[in-house]
Amino acid sequence: MSAGLVAGHNAPRLRIKGHAASVLRFFCISVAFTILWIMLTSQLGHYSKLFGPQILLQLNLAFYLPSIPILILSGSLERALDARLGPIGHIGGLVIAATMAAAIFGDVVG
Repeated sequence: MSAGLVAGHNAPRLRIKGHAASVLRFFCISVAFTILWIMLTSQLGHYSKLFGPQILLQLNLAFYLPSIPILILSGSLERALDARLGPIGHIGGLVIAATMAAAIFGDVVG
């Protein structure tokens, strides 16, 4: 075995700040973000018959393009939010925002 591929006993252990709560928040954000996409793609065959084969491209554009300004805004506000709420404090707000977005877009789709 190569010594570079095996971690030694003195290697620092990676720790997640916030421990289990951070992992749970990350999981909730991931679920909230993907619920709408799963709902849409589960009916892709039906939409393909109604709107033609280009529907997957159109769905990708409709799903991912609106998130670009939000990601840019989030990146620009990250330091201010971390300074005000702490590095983990704003994750709860993201969960609430993602849940609200899923509810709003779920009403539009459903």
